[in-house]
Amino acid sequence: MDALSAVLAPVRLQQTCWAFTSGRAPWGLTFAGRPSCVRFHYVVRGSAWLGVDGTNEPDMALSGGDLAVVPLGHTHVLRDDPPSEDGEDDQRGCAAGAGAGDR
Repeated sequence: MDALSAVLAPVRLQQTCWAFTSGRAPWGLTFAGRPSCVRFHYVVRGSAWLGVDGTNEPDMALSGGDLAVVPLGHTHVLRDDPPSEDGEDDQRGCAAGAGAGDR
C-alpha cells in the first residue's frame, strides 16, 4: 500500500468542499482548525509554503505537482514565502457537496 492510500484508508467522507486559489506575492491564507477534518492542498504550478500549527515541524516548501495532506484538523497557513504575513482566514463555509468559487 502506498503512503497516500494508507492515509486515505480510514477516511469516510461526510462533506466535500473545493476551491481554486490564485495569488501574487505577497500572499497568505490561513485555514482554521476543524476536528475530524482532512484538508488536501494541490499545487498546480508555482510554489507555496505550508506551516502547520500545533506541531514541531518546520514550514514545508511545495511546488507544482505537490499534494499536501493535513489529516488531523490542525490550523495551518499557505503562503508565498515563510516571512510573509499569515493572510486572511479561510471562511468559505462550504455546504455538503458544494464547491467554492475562485479566490
